[in-house]
Amino acid sequence: MSHHAETPLVVGLSDDDHRLMDTFYRAIGGQLELLDDILADDWRGIPAPGVEVDADHFKPHVEEFRNVFPDAQITVHAMIGGTGYVAVRAETEGMQRQPWLGVPATGKRCAMRMAEFHEIRDGRITRTWPLNDVFGWMQQVRSS
Repeated sequence: MSHHAETPLVVGLSDDDHRLMDTFYRAIGGQLELLDDILADDWRGIPAPGVEVDADHFKPHVEEFRNVFPDAQITVHAMIGGTGYVAVRAETEGMQRQPWLGVPATGKRCAMRMAEFHEIRDGRITRTWPLNDVFGWMQQVRSS
């Protein structure tokens, strides 16, 4: 998975927060080792109410996704920030090569929209609330 080069709309971010977000998406795009430099020690990913993961549990999920979609690219379309927070609109696209979420490998190229919200403190990301359009992905996979 790679981070696709596109110039996103960037509004309200400091240069430091912009670099932090760019590094985050390069990390989940395939350079996982970068996460150690940008996530706070107490970072939590909160993908659903009552569900939290720490960095040690997040990395295997990213690696699994990379194995399922080895050619996936992330395109960041917009980053909008304010003091301590950044909202990101992005999309990942790739070909499904292995089973994922109960769906057998399809060999289809599909895209999934992402809206993610990050909390930043002391130059590190402390919380991430991801909203991924899994329903839209399922619709693409199931279409003929």
